[in-house]
Amino acid sequence: MSPPCGSACFTLRDVTVRYNGGPAALDGVSLRVEPGEAVAFVGPSGAGKTTLLRVLAGSHRPSGGTAELNGRALDALSPSELREARACIGFVHQDLSLIPNVRVIKNVITGRLGRQSFWRSLRSMVLPSRDQVVTAHEILDRVGIGEKLYERTDRLSGGQQQRVALARALFQEPGALLADEPVSSVDPARARDVIGLLRAVSEERKLTLLCSLHDLALAREFFPRLIGVRQGRFMFDAPPTEVAPRSFDHLYRM
Repeated sequence: MSPPCGSACFTLRDVTVRYNGGPAALDGVSLRVEPGEAVAFVGPSGAGKTTLLRVLAGSHRPSGGTAELNGRALDALSPSELREARACIGFVHQDLSLIPNVRVIKNVITGRLGRQSFWRSLRSMVLPSRDQVVTAHEILDRVGIGEKLYERTDRLSGGQQQRVALARALFQEPGALLADEPVSSVDPARARDVIGLLRAVSEERKLTLLCSLHDLALAREFFPRLIGVRQGRFMFDAPPTEVAPRSFDHLYRM
């Protein structure tokens, strides 16, 4: 198993991403996120927020520029080193990427498979150890659904499935949480609960938190640093109290 992950630091240097020679999804952006920071990327659909998170997570290689995790350039890592680095990043996908027809516990346990050999991963899925069961239950209890440990995942509500995805990322024992529009499929009241939970858990575990959001009100309420993304560029990078209303208007202008 890989060593424990410390709180992660991210750096982008003039990063550009193009898909199939088209317009830039990211256009020469630079960024530094210190360990333990909580940052929300805000902006309209298609602004480049998902691409940005994928580059930061090491799952997409930039067309130009450099992405660094804890001071190491991701494109300079060997495949095994990159796999180890990515094992320290918990990612909550917009579509959640859960396995629908299995029990919650198995979805949670998949969070740590990237740290294990093939045979150990297979054994964990077929017959989880007592320690794995206890840890999974503790995490599910922390996110408010401990009683759903053996429930089939596809029988849960959308909000409960969001919490399973978060529990899976936490079971990974990451140094950072990256969440891509984590509340796009739940109602406003549950959205606020989920974002509040993300912030609380990341603070408790001293995790770096990076989150993309459409909901500007939630971003302003819960995050001390906002980065506005539009057409692959950063429009502002500041605390919410220092971003003028006209900057938000320009960010979402059609």
